[in-house]
Amino acid sequence: MNETFSQGMQKRIDFLGRWAFAFFTVFVVLIGWIGNSIRAEKYDTLFQVGIGAAAVIVIACIGFAWMALQRIKRLEESKNERP
Repeated sequence: MNETFSQGMQKRIDFLGRWAFAFFTVFVVLIGWIGNSIRAEKYDTLFQVGIGAAAVIVIACIGFAWMALQRIKRLEESKNERP
C-alpha cells in the first residue's frame, strides 16, 4: 500500500511540476509583451488585461509550487515511517 501511495504521490508531483513550468513559460511571454507595451507607451485595455493575466499566472505558479512542496513533504514523511 505504501508503494502505491508513493508512486501516486510522485505522479502528482510530476504533474504539478509540468503545469507550473507551462504557466511560467506563458508568464515569461506575457511579461515580454507587457514590457514592449510599456516601451511603446501603449496602455490600452489589452495592456490592463495582460497585467491581470500575469498576476493570475503568478498566483497559479505559487499555488502549484506550494502543492508540490506539500506533497513532497508528505512523501518524505511516509518514507521515514517505513520500518
